[in-house]
Amino acid sequence: MRAREFVIEYNTQATVKAMGNKIIDALKLPSVLGSLKQAVHNKHSMDSMKSEPYYIFYRGNDYGEDTHYTFANPTKFLNAVNMAIPRPSLMEFQSLAALKLISYVYEFAVKKMKQDPRDSGWKNTVEHAWKEGSKKLEKEIVSDVIKILESFDPTPNKQYTLQLVKWFINGRNFPKIEDGKSTLRESLYYFQKMKARIPQAYRDIGIYSDPKNFVDKVQTLKEKYGKEETMPKGQSKIVYNDPKYAKAYWAIDEEGACYLGQGTQWCTAATKSTNYFDEYDAKGPLLIFHMKEELNYNLQDNYEDDGGHFHIEYAEQTKMFQVHLKVDRNGDWLFGDEDIAAPDDSQMDFADLYDYNPNFKDMFDSEEFIAAMTKVAEEWSLYTGRAI
Repeated sequence: MRAREFVIEYNTQATVKAMGNKIIDALKLPSVLGSLKQAVHNKHSMDSMKSEPYYIFYRGNDYGEDTHYTFANPTKFLNAVNMAIPRPSLMEFQSLAALKLISYVYEFAVKKMKQDPRDSGWKNTVEHAWKEGSKKLEKEIVSDVIKILESFDPTPNKQYTLQLVKWFINGRNFPKIEDGKSTLRESLYYFQKMKARIPQAYRDIGIYSDPKNFVDKVQTLKEKYGKEETMPKGQSKIVYNDPKYAKAYWAIDEEGACYLGQGTQWCTAATKSTNYFDEYDAKGPLLIFHMKEELNYNLQDNYEDDGGHFHIEYAEQTKMFQVHLKVDRNGDWLFGDEDIAAPDDSQMDFADLYDYNPNFKDMFDSEEFIAAMTKVAEEWSLYTGRAI
């Protein structure tokens, strides 16, 4: 009955009021503000006007497409101002807060006060704007964070949002916004759907330490207590098949990505929440690999013992992984660390795969593999209308 009582009582504004200070603390806004102010105050010379942080601040959000990337790619924005972020899992949320503050300071210092950053009183004006903006926008920033977290919750009365807020404040293994709207939301959907069938010990969402712990457990419970679902196969194609190494499928459409990604935590395989297949497919084909032999990944340690023997320790093994093959305008393809995902959606380091898995290295270096990847890059370009 406790869950039912919370369903009735949940209220966005009440959550803002009750959890606002903790959310602000979790965002580390003083550190973010300090880095932003330092970046802005340092941009006085004409030579520095080419700096992206300066343009974003001084010219505002209407400077052009090159400025707008900050909203689409907050990680790049934070890196541009050289911030040392103590909680990288919350970087997107910190970016949104920082951009809101920058917009406020821009409106006040540049538009209202009509000052140029080269003026002598610029620094004092900006300092006043920072303080005023931080105070005025704090509640709005908290509301924005909670609104995003509510979008992760598939229940109509947002009965899991408070737990999402608690996980956010804890910060451990908190997902990117993209994964929150897809993988985490989908796990919450199945958790709610299976609740009456799973053992009592697993029904209280408060027992799960963080989102990853929760998603992993729901995946296990779904395999045992979930109802079998029939999925359309969609469109896919075998693009590489070598009995020594692996078979690789190209997911041509969203249904194909969902079918091939069954049992994984990939946002491109989500069926009950936001699916990001189109966003990835716009930049290159999605390939699902099934290796003949296990791949070791998530390298934990490598060392030489007293006897001169070299040891390598891994945390995980898998035969299945997904690659987002990025294709440029010349038709050249590549994939790096951020483009390879294990079934639990954790990143697989390319260097570790290549250096410590002979089967992966031999496959990747083979002429057949290079030819297959080049061919699928060409076919994807033609299929999507991005003919090389």
